[in-house]
Amino acid sequence: MVKITKSLQTGKSMDRSDNVS
Repeated sequence: MVKITKSLQTGKSMDRSDNVS
């Protein structure tokens, strides 16, 4: 859930969120 929230806020972080998380 935390990943989804960050992705929606940054939008572009979606790709990075996968690697960072």
